[in-house]
Amino acid sequence: SATEREGTSVVEVDLIEHGRDIAVTDANKHKYVELMTRWLLFDRVHVQLKEMILGLYEIVPPELLIPFDHKEFELVLCGLTEIDLYDWKANTVTSSNLHNSLALEWFWEIVEAMSPSDQAKLLQYSTGSSRVPVQGFKGLTSYDGKICYFTLKGINYTPGCYPCAHACYNRIDLPLYPSKELMNEALNMLLLSDPTGFNIE
Repeated sequence: SATEREGTSVVEVDLIEHGRDIAVTDANKHKYVELMTRWLLFDRVHVQLKEMILGLYEIVPPELLIPFDHKEFELVLCGLTEIDLYDWKANTVTSSNLHNSLALEWFWEIVEAMSPSDQAKLLQYSTGSSRVPVQGFKGLTSYDGKICYFTLKGINYTPGCYPCAHACYNRIDLPLYPSKELMNEALNMLLLSDPTGFNIE
């Protein structure tokens, strides 16, 4: 059996018929763990789960979900966890003042040297998500659902300035730093801030 709180009372719930009268022993402990897990994850929240599933089916018809197992569905919903830097570069739009510039070269060198978790943070800063769409970077969308490539826009450098992200448009306004060291310092400073509040200017 298991216990749960109902208001101010604690009630005992039988996991099987007359479960409260059956002692847990070495012989039945695996069955007990299985039943307890099922109760914790499903049975005690079955009403809420049912409503959640019905709500999902109102948005996505069940027949569209049938082809996916849980891992495939997660991939479609959340995107890829690994960041392919080559794909990122290949699907990046740059402003004319960054074409063939040292600033652009430095940016990608710095990103390449980052750990995967820092690359994911930078991606979240600039797009609002730390994951890549299942189609790769060519599948990035803007706030309205339309395809919107990752964009780097070169802006004038002033001492102490930081890159500024526009996550709705997958864009970073990148100051044209006079050295790679200054750019690296600025980008790393951003990674220390809250990725959901990217407003250092």
